[in-house]
Amino acid sequence: MEHHLKVLEENRLVVTQGNGYGKVYFLSGQMEKGFGELEEMIRRGKRRE
Repeated sequence: MEHHLKVLEENRLVVTQGNGYGKVYFLSGQMEKGFGELEEMIRRGKRRE
């Protein structure tokens, strides 16, 4: 799981606060702006199944 969180952080999709065990992850401002687009892609993907 740490690998995936690191990839999200490297791609600026999440930002962190704190260190070590207490590190907290939040959506980045960039991700929050595009969240509606992500939801639409998910909806379209579900219709195909």
